This record gives sequence, C-alpha cells and structure tokens, in this order.
Amino acid sequence: MNILFYSVWDISPQKGGTERITSTLCTEFRREGHKCYLVYKTNLDPNFELCEFDGKFKIGANTSDEDIIKYLLDNKINVIHIQSNFLFVRRIRKIRDINHLSLKIIFSHHFEPGWEERSVSMSDILLDVRQAITGFSKLVHIIRLFLYPINRLRISYLNHKYYRLSYENTDNVVLLSKYFFNKYMQYMKMTDVSKLRSIPNALSFNEFLPFIEISKKEKIVLIVSRLEETQKRISSALKIWVDLYSYTSVENWKLYIIGAGRYNEYYKKIVKKHRLTNVFFEGIRDPKPYYVKASLFMMTSESEGWGLTLTEAMQFGCVPIAFDNYDSLKDIIINDYNGVLVSRNQQSDYVDAMLSLMIDHSCRNLLAHQAINFSRKFAIKEVAHQWLNLYKE
Repeated sequence: MNILFYSVWDISPQKGGTERITSTLCTEFRREGHKCYLVYKTNLDPNFELCEFDGKFKIGANTSDEDIIKYLLDNKINVIHIQSNFLFVRRIRKIRDINHLSLKIIFSHHFEPGWEERSVSMSDILLDVRQAITGFSKLVHIIRLFLYPINRLRISYLNHKYYRLSYENTDNVVLLSKYFFNKYMQYMKMTDVSKLRSIPNALSFNEFLPFIEISKKEKIVLIVSRLEETQKRISSALKIWVDLYSYTSVENWKLYIIGAGRYNEYYKKIVKKHRLTNVFFEGIRDPKPYYVKASLFMMTSESEGWGLTLTEAMQFGCVPIAFDNYDSLKDIIINDYNGVLVSRNQQSDYVDAMLSLMIDHSCRNLLAHQAINFSRKFAIKEVAHQWLNLYKE
C-alpha cells in the first residue's frame, strides 16, 4: 500500500505529538513493507532530526492541482492521510472527484473538539507584546490584542464551518477517543456519526521497562512538554512544585522539564522567584532516558487530544498524575490503578496526590507495574494495524 501523509510541517519526532505519531506510524508501515510519502508546507529548524519517507513533496502558494495530481499518480497513492488541516481536505477531494482517482481520504483530528477556539489567549498576545524586538512588531501585537474579541468570534465561526467541511469531504474522520464523538458532532451541529472512527495514539517506543527495573527508579518527577501556557499550563505544575517544596519529606526529589517554547524564560523566572533549587530545564532532549529514571510524571494541561507523553511515561513505569480536564483521559488513566486523576484544576488535591506517591514507594511501584502492563494496548504494532485496517475498508 502507498500512503501519503499531509502535514503543515515537515515531520520530526521532536517537533510535537502530531509529528511524533506520524513518524512512528510511517516507520512501522515501512517496516511492514508499505511505502510512505509526505506532502508538507513548512520546513523545520535544521536541528530537528527528520523522519525518513519514500518521498517528500513540499507545496507552496504556486503549487498547482496538476502538480499534486502528478505526484499522486507517479507514486500510485492509495490513501491520503491528512493531519489536522481542514482546508487541504476540500482541495484533495475536488482533485479526486474531477480526476476520478481511486484514493481514500482520511482526516485525523489531533485535538479535543473545539479546542482551536481557545488555542490563542490574551496572555499569549501580551507575551508577544513584551517580547517584541522592534517597535513595529510591538505595534502589530498591540493591534492583535485590541482585535482579540473579534477574532475569537471569527475563529469560532470558521471552525464550525471547517469541522463540517472536513466531515463532508472525507471518507473517514478519525478522533483519538470515542469519548470525543458527542462533542465533535455537537460542534459540527450534525447527527450522522457513520464516518467517525477512533484510534488512539501509538507509543513512541517499542520497548517496555522490565519490572525488575522499577525499584531502581530515582526520586525524579518529570514533565515532557512544549513550554506553552494556554494549553500546557506549565505554570500550574510549578505552583504545585512550590507547595511541595516546603515539605521536608520530599526535599530530595527533583523536577526535570524536557522541552522548549516561547514561555521558556517566563517559567525560569517563576523558578528563580521562588528559589526552587531542584527544578531543571533540560531543553529539547530524547525523553526516553528521563522516563526510565523518573518515578512520577506531571501533566497539568487544560486540554489535549490524547496526551502522548502520558502513555510514553507509563510504558517506562513513570506513574502519571494529571488533571481530569479532557475526555480522552478515560482511555489512558484508571484512577489509582495505573496513575492518578485529580479533579479539574484542583491544585491542593494535586499536591496531596503527589505527596502521597512521593512518600509511599510501595504504592508508587505497584502503580508503575500496572502502568507498564496497561500501556501495552497502545503498542506501535497494535495501533498501526488499526490504521491499516481502516485504510483497507
């Protein structure tokens, strides 16, 4: 089978969750003898390690439909798998219909339904204003700030339209959890669910931590995330850590933060302000060695489509703790079995949950054992076969 992925960005497992899962699936599909191609719009920083495809095609404003048709035909594409780009759906459907191509169109939605409306906040724009280098760029962001209420309404209108457009012009829309179905249909204001499917994100790594290694874990708490506030809310994690810092019983614990982003300096200022000497910003790193060493994993996100880092942590016995803020968590964490779910945005409850697990290593080790076992259902091969079965429908 010849599979074409469409992505806004070139694909690197270091870029983000969507890109990491695309890289994971591509690698597994190619291992099983299928060919994978990529159409994308934007190059990545040269420091990113790129995923290998059988072919890549960068498109731009001057790329014609004829160019795309030629690429599809030259590479005998059977399936086009569109990663969260609404507008390309309509274009590829038009190309398929006019040219009578035998091509299955799949649209993957990687976010909680409706999240796009909340993806940019006033605090993000205020940060842009503060970080502006030139007077002109500062003026641009100030104008954005004043136009924010109007843009929120505009984004809401367009997203409702785009959701319907993607559903009407694809063969299937794939969400990360069946628990998103109702919200997706309500957002589209439609009742037909016949095209909806749910497939979870696959694990990024093939191996699982041997149970015997659980007892060797260190007093490390881990965050692996893009350093961004509106969605990821790393400041909430730091506030929780400030509260924990006063307990002498956990004074030997350390917090490692893996990732980068526009809020990097803002978070470092919080750490400096509260004199948190046991918080370490590691930047962009391979998270696997950290998962292996760490005992606990923190997530404080307002919303996620899946939360890939949760299942990655679980496969290495790093017990996840998360605010119960989005529906697909029901597929990932069984409270007090393979992790801990904390009531929505209840900081004091989160502190209590962390403190309990930090002190009780027997409970922590039991949850780690059960997390490893539970995570096997998201193994790369298992999830890849779900996708291949859908492609063949």
